[in-house]
Amino acid sequence: MNKEDLLNGYFENSLSNEEMQIFEELLKNDVEFKSEFELRKDLKSALQQNKRKELKEKLRQHEAQKSNERNLVFNWRYVAAAVLVLGFGTYFLVNDFQNTEDLYSAYYETYPNTVLPVVRADSTEESPETLAFQAYENEDHERAIDLFSSIYEKSHAEYALFYKAMSILDKGEATQEAIRILQNTEWSDDYKDKSLWYLALAYLKQDNKPKAKLVLEKLKNESNYRNQQVSELLGKL
Repeated sequence: MNKEDLLNGYFENSLSNEEMQIFEELLKNDVEFKSEFELRKDLKSALQQNKRKELKEKLRQHEAQKSNERNLVFNWRYVAAAVLVLGFGTYFLVNDFQNTEDLYSAYYETYPNTVLPVVRADSTEESPETLAFQAYENEDHERAIDLFSSIYEKSHAEYALFYKAMSILDKGEATQEAIRILQNTEWSDDYKDKSLWYLALAYLKQDNKPKAKLVLEKLKNESNYRNQQVSELLGKL
């Protein structure tokens, strides 16, 4: 496993014990590796702060609606618990929220750019790849979809097809197109587990619990990718 895979594996919580030992050794002895790790950790923290705000507002709206219907007082401990346990992609513990839209919103997060992790503002490079990931990180979904589509048509680069599907999901529309890509592509090991996770979430977006559950069970049986989140979500379906 190379350094890039180790970094990705750490943030995806999928490193084995042996791989974790290698990771920790590199963190101690490799200055460049540590610098890259710290940068990604900061990016993760920024993402989490944004997601916390989104979750808190969603929980507030949900409870306000329930309060009107059942005349209950909103319990802010739910928000506190959810925020405190917010992890890299798991910030949903309130068992009372069981509809698929809540589950999708709680477990879905934008997949990070791990192909070109840092696109600096002062960069003069305008390759299709750079432009595509700039659009992706700037949430310019239509442009990202177009650019990744063009890259894939010319090179059949697997990452381009995967990030096209991610851009479609981020846009929040045309979920069926994302499902078609995620389900019908023969993914390599680099993207197989990730595609299953997002395929399950896409089915949730469509309110299709049976298919979401089947995909999650397949992921759980074949991989340890996001194992905790997979188990939690299966328990809610």
